[in-house]
Amino acid sequence: MLASDERRQLHAATARVTVETTHGEQRGTAFLIADGYALTALHVVADRHSDQPVALGPVRLWFPSASVEATLFFHDRQQDFALLRLASSVCDEAGQPVSPLPLSPLCEEDLTAGVRSFLSVGFPEARPDGLWISGEVRSTLSQVGGSPALQLFSDEAAAGQGAPLAGLSGAPVWVDGAVAGLLRWATLDDQGKSVAGSVFACPIEAPVAALHTLGIAPPQQRCPYPGIVSFSSEEGSRFFGRRIEIDWLVENIRRHRLLLVIGASGSGKTSLVVAGLVPKLHGALTARLLRPATDALPTTNQVQTQLADSRAERLVLIVDQLEEVLRPDRRSEQHALIRQLQTLTKLPTVTVVLVLRADFFPELMASELWPIEPAQRLEVAPLLGDRLIEAIVEPARQQGVRVDSDLIERLRSEVSDEPGALPLLQETLVLLWERRRGRRLSLRAYEDLATLIDPNQTSDALSVSGLGAALTLHAEAFLSKRTEPEQRLCRRTLLRLTQFGEGRPHTRRQQAWSALFSADDDKAQTEALLQQLVRARLITTSVGSDPGPEAPSEARPSEKPEVRVDLSHEVMLSAWPRLRRWLSEHRQAERLRRRLEQHAEERSRLASRGGGLLDPVETREAEQFLQRADAVELGVSEAVRMLVADSRTQIERSEAAARDAAIEQARQALRLQKERETARARLWRITATMTLLLLGSATVLLLWALRERRWAKVRQEQATHWAESEAEARKLATEKQKLATQRFLTAQAAVYRDDAPDLAALLGVAAETLGRGAESEGLLLQLLARRVPLRRMIHLGGQPVRALSQSPDGKTLAAGFSDGQIWLIDEPSGKPKRTSWNAHSGEVTALDFSSDGKRLFSTGTDKLLRAWNVDADASLGQAIGTPIAGHTTAIRSLTTSPDGKLMATGSDDGVIMLWDQQTGELAGPPLREHQRAVMALRFGPDGKQLLSGGDDQTVRLWDARTARRQQVLLGAPNTVRAVALIGKLAAAGDWEGNVLLWDVTTGKPIGKPQKGHRLSVSGLAVSPSGTLLISSSWDGELRRWRPETGLTFGPALRPRQGALQSLILRPDGQSLWSATDDGRLLELQIDERSPLELEAHVLDSELSSISQSSDGKTLAIGGWGKQVELWRITEQGLSRQRVLTGHEGSISALGLSPDGKRLASADFHKVVKLWDVARGSSQQLVQSEELVNALAFSPDGETLAIAGFDATVRLFDVRSGKERQVLRGHGSAVWSIAFFRDGKRLCSASHDQTIRLWDVQTGQAVGAPLVGHRYPVTSCQFLPDGERLLSGSEDKTLRLWDLATGKTIGQPLRGHSGRVSQVAISPDGRVAASVSEDETLRLWDVSSQQALGPGLVGHVRSVTAVAQSPDGTKAYTVSLDGSLRVWDLSVSSWLRRACRLAGRDLSRDERERFLGDVALPPLCQP
Repeated sequence: MLASDERRQLHAATARVTVETTHGEQRGTAFLIADGYALTALHVVADRHSDQPVALGPVRLWFPSASVEATLFFHDRQQDFALLRLASSVCDEAGQPVSPLPLSPLCEEDLTAGVRSFLSVGFPEARPDGLWISGEVRSTLSQVGGSPALQLFSDEAAAGQGAPLAGLSGAPVWVDGAVAGLLRWATLDDQGKSVAGSVFACPIEAPVAALHTLGIAPPQQRCPYPGIVSFSSEEGSRFFGRRIEIDWLVENIRRHRLLLVIGASGSGKTSLVVAGLVPKLHGALTARLLRPATDALPTTNQVQTQLADSRAERLVLIVDQLEEVLRPDRRSEQHALIRQLQTLTKLPTVTVVLVLRADFFPELMASELWPIEPAQRLEVAPLLGDRLIEAIVEPARQQGVRVDSDLIERLRSEVSDEPGALPLLQETLVLLWERRRGRRLSLRAYEDLATLIDPNQTSDALSVSGLGAALTLHAEAFLSKRTEPEQRLCRRTLLRLTQFGEGRPHTRRQQAWSALFSADDDKAQTEALLQQLVRARLITTSVGSDPGPEAPSEARPSEKPEVRVDLSHEVMLSAWPRLRRWLSEHRQAERLRRRLEQHAEERSRLASRGGGLLDPVETREAEQFLQRADAVELGVSEAVRMLVADSRTQIERSEAAARDAAIEQARQALRLQKERETARARLWRITATMTLLLLGSATVLLLWALRERRWAKVRQEQATHWAESEAEARKLATEKQKLATQRFLTAQAAVYRDDAPDLAALLGVAAETLGRGAESEGLLLQLLARRVPLRRMIHLGGQPVRALSQSPDGKTLAAGFSDGQIWLIDEPSGKPKRTSWNAHSGEVTALDFSSDGKRLFSTGTDKLLRAWNVDADASLGQAIGTPIAGHTTAIRSLTTSPDGKLMATGSDDGVIMLWDQQTGELAGPPLREHQRAVMALRFGPDGKQLLSGGDDQTVRLWDARTARRQQVLLGAPNTVRAVALIGKLAAAGDWEGNVLLWDVTTGKPIGKPQKGHRLSVSGLAVSPSGTLLISSSWDGELRRWRPETGLTFGPALRPRQGALQSLILRPDGQSLWSATDDGRLLELQIDERSPLELEAHVLDSELSSISQSSDGKTLAIGGWGKQVELWRITEQGLSRQRVLTGHEGSISALGLSPDGKRLASADFHKVVKLWDVARGSSQQLVQSEELVNALAFSPDGETLAIAGFDATVRLFDVRSGKERQVLRGHGSAVWSIAFFRDGKRLCSASHDQTIRLWDVQTGQAVGAPLVGHRYPVTSCQFLPDGERLLSGSEDKTLRLWDLATGKTIGQPLRGHSGRVSQVAISPDGRVAASVSEDETLRLWDVSSQQALGPGLVGHVRSVTAVAQSPDGTKAYTVSLDGSLRVWDLSVSSWLRRACRLAGRDLSRDERERFLGDVALPPLCQP
């Protein structure tokens, strides 16, 4: 039964048609199809058999509310429909326009899913007030009476049989909420015979196509999905999948006065409370929604007023996006808001619902709102399983549209792989809705989304896969309609609305509307563009307004300072490739612009007191920024320009004043000196005269000589003092200049880090050469960790390189381009041998050399395989024979066997063909098992096996000799783009950036698919040793993989900006060649180790403990293997010295004596053993009642401290084995202990979240416990000065403590994303090292408490322990992955590595630009 409101809509928009003819009045039915237009059957108003049908007479349409004249505007004789133009609009009784009926075609597939019912209303002669008929849609016949038709069956038609139904022609056929056709005739088949109950209708496709041709926008079924924005409260009836959460909220609103809804970004938190909860609140409950960054909390009086006005008993106050005020820069607002919230939660008539993004949970816990009990918290988990299916299917089902099961499965799998992807899923469903065929959403339409992207728009768009295609299509469609200046404004706007992540993903950055304008803007144009962005749902205003050009002036956002602007959703920052590229290219410049804007605001506040100006380094940096193109594109305010000008003026004034003061001071000193000398001379003359009178001339002469000698000495001493003072002043000035230059160089290196890594490396080296600094060292670490050594770059023009190959002797490179051309390059010199011959009429898709290197084979989208001479210079690049035709679709892949016998090609139709490499003839039958395009082929090293991968998400292994399949390797989530054979392993990379490995003997996968790249994998290469797999991607990054585990290691390596299109290994195995989408070839150095990793040793068991002797010569490691390994440390590296066996359980703790002669070890059987390292013998020291977690020798080696689950620290005499002291005070297990170097104090870190200090002699606690960590403390270490202590905790932070006060120094050190396992301090106390469950080693500058660069990655499981060498140049780590790794912490080594990364020195121009007057020797010696 149709809903009553839909029946009313259908009746209101349907009209009785009357045509006054010479033979009387002719009747029919019509309905509104668009504003000012109606649709009817052509034979109702004209003679459809006439060559030029014209109206039979005046036409009038009689709607239920009004009648209107109409004229024939367009017709289709074959389809028998006519479009009528109305003389006036149609309004209902209330004077409101009648809405046209929505249109939605049916296809045959819509009927296979089940019976479809229809309803129609028309005006036969017997029923001038209207007749409703209903029935079933039986089929969509291809031809009836010479034209397409829908076949319907109706009981009313069966009863009427002919004449009584005359006048129904043109009536709308209403199916599931939309018009699917219009009635043409009843009871007649294509032979004109009566068919009981049958009614034929014209499908609505043809009228809709005609409307589009005529430029008339027909109404469509309203899309039931909201797209990238959240559901509104009015859309509650279409919000599905969260019934459990909604019921929980409704139930707990009356129980608690404060509730917390927490979930990841994109999990649907806002939609849950707005569209799920709010519609449920009625009667005694009323709701109010606000965002704390823009909306004020209500006062108590306002709450009472709202309750009185709504006649409700309780106000549900929903505070959405609470994270906006939990940021560090919003402290003052945060405290005020929390006080207001605490006041409101005390009111018995208010329930506060907080909505928070999950990654801000620690900030909430640190606020005054905490604690919030578990019973008050609702965690919004990702929609999975049946609930996700409900959210996809039910909104469409309400409108009679079916979602194919295979599409549901694909969407479900992709959403589960991408947390927070619900908004992107909704946007995808919007696009599928717009491209639906009939009444169904299909997988084919979903897969075709990426193909709709214009390749000329952006190379990034072509890299989009999965859900990301939907966002890219939407955003790119918007940008394509904008001019170049408008696109720059879009880029600037989106950059300003992005909060750059520091150890976290980028997030949204809400801004005032006025903050999006710059000094040089055309205000009207900028505002118009911002309004367009709002309407396109790429940005939103905080009040949800959509001011159009007709809006009254008082409603325009530019005149409302309270209006805030935001990105529609944070998923834009990860899923839209163009925006990611913009963020990468302009991140540093935008950061600098924001910093300058903040300085300008500070200047405006302090201007009256003369403050807020930039220092000389900042001024110089700002002046250089304002001269760059970035300043123009990103835009700066007039206040910034004034700030820079005022700062420069003040600097010049200060320098002039300093010079004048120095000159005046020198003059004063000289004048004073002369006055003193004149006075002394006058006094001497008087004295001499008197003496002459008394003693005679000889004595006077003697005294005169003595006086001159003494004063000469005084003058000499004064001159020396003045010279020393001047030298000291010059030295201080030089040091000050060096410090300023160092800061400037570090800042500039950060600016050029992404765009010019070679220059950034040199600037970092220069800054560190001027003096050690945390900022410069952190920058060097960041560069070394992120960059892959780029040996060479060859420019081949701007066309994208689509294929790349290298001859077996390594002397020739071949590159194929998107325009069908091929280049040959001399590899040693990098110069072209032959350029740009037209090899294919379409894109070159693959290249490969013959095994002897004399021929080059190429394939293209023109379906041809071609051979080219690359041996003789005279005929270089000439075709050999005729093109080889065999494939019927575009060829996508090509490979030649190393033995020179075969080559294989794969095409879009899933066919693989094997060819004789010498003759070009087919070498066997086509291999047709792939269901879709074959995108990747690779022969094994011996040429006996062939590996293929395709668009059907399978990898297949073939016997190349017999052309028989050996294995089908399943599990690829998407199209396979690259394959490789590694011994008995097969590797593949897919369209979504996953890398997978299989054991080819069993066909079973090794682990799960690993998401290594953000975009499609473009190539795979295997190191000569077979221990390293390297992948390249369209995201511009390289990743390294361990084939035995299928896991990636180390950070992603980015040679330069831009997508990487392919990857090949040079014949010598020492480097790789890759191609870019802007016509460049890159030679990249292979490094099987992670950056800064000196050694890696893989053992047979998981490792959990490490200890090093004080002399730095011995290292002990242990873990789950029930044995302890001793390693000798030499200048050449680590070597295994001895394996100590004897424990019956896994090792839980280790401790080496300072001289390395004794070793203490504990196992999971609670046994502590003491070992003689030289002999390898042991004795049991103690059988503990609880598990031992930590062991430590005193600096003199005479005392052993033992700590564990008994919450104590026990001190043993090493020689006698007797217990000396038991240190009690902790309330839970002790995880770590450490002696200070004088042996008098000891620290202990405990599960009770405290650190305690102990007097070793008395066994008494020193002072109160150190309290500050929010989770168990896992490690503690004294700093060399004995006045400070460093700790690590399960709360993922490190803390520095002042032992005199027992307070923390500064803020916690944040950077780890997992539990901190252990910390270590360098001997000079300058650098701290920490390891974590997040698989990283991090370095910290202790004095500034800043991280030195990113975490060092190499381990593939939790890193459990760390030790630093006595000279501080190395760190040793162990991990649950079973490896022991050695890391380079030597700054001098970092400088050498940076020089190798740069591959050059600063040029003369660069020295003048960046160093100015500061003289430095050559930075990088050859």
